Amino acid sequence: MAQLHSPTYIHLKISYQRQQFVSMASHTPLDPSKNEVRMLKLVEPSDGPNSSLVNCILETVSLDDFTPDFKKFLNGTESKECNPDALKLWIDEVAVDPAITPLDLPYWRHALHYSISKKGLEEWDDLMKAIDIDPAQCSKIPSAFATIATTHDPTPKSTKSLKKHFSFAPRFKWGDYEAISYCWESETRDRKIVLNGSVIEVPRNLEAMLQRLRTLPDTKSGIKFWVDALCIDQGNVLEKNHQVKLMQTIYTRAFSLIVWLGVSSDDSDQAIDFIAGITHHTLNQTPHGEEEYGDRFLILGRGQAPRSGEPAYDLPWKSLLSFLSRNYWQRLWIIQELALNHNMTLFLCGKRSLSRSMILRACQFCIRHAETIDQSTPAYIKPIPEPGSYAYGSIWSTVYRAYCLLTLPDGETDEILTDDVLDLGRKANVKELVDKVYGILGLLPPLITKCISPDYSLGKDQVYFHFAKAMLNTFRRLDVLFSWCSYRPDGTLPSWIPDWSTKYERHHLYWLKMCKASGTKPAEYSIVDAYQSLHCRGFIFDAVQTMSGSLSETLGGRSRKAASSESSLSPIKNRYHDEAGVTTALRRTLVQNLTYSGDELYSRTTLKIYWIPEHDGYYEGPEVRKVMDSLKNITSSPCWEPFERFRQANADYSIFGFKFRDFFPAMDYPGQGNKDVDGITSSASSIELPTVISDHAMELDGNDALVMKRTTLTLEGRRLITAKSGYLGTAPEAVMKGDLLAIFFGCNYPVVLRKFGDCYFLIGESYIDGVMDGELVGAMEGGEFEEIEFKLC
Repeated sequence: MAQLHSPTYIHLKISYQRQQFVSMASHTPLDPSKNEVRMLKLVEPSDGPNSSLVNCILETVSLDDFTPDFKKFLNGTESKECNPDALKLWIDEVAVDPAITPLDLPYWRHALHYSISKKGLEEWDDLMKAIDIDPAQCSKIPSAFATIATTHDPTPKSTKSLKKHFSFAPRFKWGDYEAISYCWESETRDRKIVLNGSVIEVPRNLEAMLQRLRTLPDTKSGIKFWVDALCIDQGNVLEKNHQVKLMQTIYTRAFSLIVWLGVSSDDSDQAIDFIAGITHHTLNQTPHGEEEYGDRFLILGRGQAPRSGEPAYDLPWKSLLSFLSRNYWQRLWIIQELALNHNMTLFLCGKRSLSRSMILRACQFCIRHAETIDQSTPAYIKPIPEPGSYAYGSIWSTVYRAYCLLTLPDGETDEILTDDVLDLGRKANVKELVDKVYGILGLLPPLITKCISPDYSLGKDQVYFHFAKAMLNTFRRLDVLFSWCSYRPDGTLPSWIPDWSTKYERHHLYWLKMCKASGTKPAEYSIVDAYQSLHCRGFIFDAVQTMSGSLSETLGGRSRKAASSESSLSPIKNRYHDEAGVTTALRRTLVQNLTYSGDELYSRTTLKIYWIPEHDGYYEGPEVRKVMDSLKNITSSPCWEPFERFRQANADYSIFGFKFRDFFPAMDYPGQGNKDVDGITSSASSIELPTVISDHAMELDGNDALVMKRTTLTLEGRRLITAKSGYLGTAPEAVMKGDLLAIFFGCNYPVVLRKFGDCYFLIGESYIDGVMDGELVGAMEGGEFEEIEFKLC
């Protein structure tokens, strides 16, 4: 505590009370009451434009210092707020006063943002030439991907020459600005720039970005830039606290966002040309290029059924994936930077430029055709998954992350979008762990942000505790918080507080949150700050009896077997009555009953995927090869290998007396199969039964592969479990025999608990077939279960 009474601390405290920040030599003090920030202005060096050093100055300005004309304009808008929507109206509808020197920017910035989906290909060639892309060199997309027939008349090319500029009046008395989004890359300061007349050393990537900015028409027009590394006094904790809080305003009020992806590489130019080619292709496919992709939830796990057609080996998929895997896309701060301002976003990579709309179309295309791309491209281009991760093992995770980053809305976030933000943030890279919270504050609901003030003197556990409280008090539901909890015996936080600095390995939480296990009963909880304990009400309805092996336990080979959980192979009493009921319950459990209205995949099941025996010589012979050929859409999927490892490792896992392998159709394997399902011999017991004849094998298609993908996602980080009273479900990998199954009021899914003294550890969420729609709440109210107060620690 002696540190808190040091002269330095007292001086900073007094400065904060005066609401003026102490600054270093190159930083003048900021007045937070005026929303003051520093802006970077690039100027010509004294020795001329050929100087190797970037010359820039910092100017202290107010983000509230609007011109009278712009202030009058804002008062006439619906929101009366300075935001990207108001900016669009300002540019499009307000004439520039001849007495004012306008700001001029290249017309292609405007066209590629506002007109690319409206005018289609009218100005395509000219727009591409304006950003140094040769339209003739754009990679052609093979017919295998042309799933939407071109039925409209081709858009005629414009006979007019492309406009060179568009003009607008500055919004601030001091001019206007663009916010920069980039990756620091390194703390090593090995490059020099001139700042406020003094030579300083900066990281290499920052200097390269400034060199690129000095060539932009924006700079020559007089636009200023906000660059966090230079505009914030990084050594002043109090100033940093306030400026981080102000970032939502900084990025929202910027004219535009400029993204620096880094210097060019051997394949980045090829990737940019390919992105242009994909954009051109999608514009050709539908009227005005308006493809129907649906929302992110429907896209997730769906993709497009594979088609046969022209191989795609010669297309630069590897370059595209490398482009979307740059360090920039992994940085946490870009999440809110990209979301807060969608107006004419300019992406820079070396000397090349492209628009947000072009990258977004490339991502949408790859999402739509993920299965086709995975099956028609060499294995070496695929991203290498992290050890133990089986999310997709394909292009999907790389492309989908970029897609989410580009499409997060710039409006107020609801609970669903908050989940997207939290998911992106947890997977992102940060230098300071508290930034897992501070770096996304600009995108969270106001009730949360009002409770959290950035304070870099706090440790990450304190920040995560305050954040957990804010989430509970904002949404008033337990599942909003518990969806992110992952129990670790060596964790430093209470089990009910998510540790945002650790990896989260489970999927489909959004779907579980749509269930109604607690019916309509509201959450009842309280938090004891002194002990960081959460008290909530609910009831215990069962305990874990058996557990399957997990995917991570199968690393090292398919032959590793999980021990049989029950010695009896006779049917065991359960909640599903008979073998048909158990099969149906397992079918639902393997995908956590993930379905929605109109989902054609709901009728599909992984229980139709033939069981492949593990013994030498099995794959030899024409009959077996014929059956294997019927599985080509399954075995070519990136999810096949982890799915099959899980099956083989748990072959003897007993589900109420039935071996796991006996729920799948047999393939020339004695001792399997007795039930006819859609013409396929299927098994439901462990008695010696007939085998499948290869001539009757039903071919499985791409939709069956997508259901297998859903199953693999369900099983990642989880185990199958059975409960003492006969329920079947899934639970986190950390589950143990004897753990309790409970339902908390205000939590839409059951949870797994572990008793510890007078409190409980939260192990995580669970899917229990037959209790997800509130079936047990009535039983509790009827006296079958006892309502109690739980103390989570």
